[in-house]
Amino acid sequence: MVAAKKSTELMIGVKSICDEFGITDEQFYMFLGIGMPVRKINSKWFGHRANISDFFRKVTTAGDPIQLDARRIRDMTGGEG
Repeated sequence: MVAAKKSTELMIGVKSICDEFGITDEQFYMFLGIGMPVRKINSKWFGHRANISDFFRKVTTAGDPIQLDARRIRDMTGGEG
């Protein structure tokens, strides 16, 4: 018998969030710069799957182009955690 995978809405760490949404590390910081709802606590990034999905629904609707420097945002936030 195969054990059921534990389902959780909480994602911890940049890699977990990136893997879930199919984005790169650089894109993570770019989206962080335009308000992706994640929070860094004790050097780890935390995000709720539904909140981030809602963010992507809103940010990918029609609107003016957005240009950000992901490296600058990463530096401002202290990088990976």
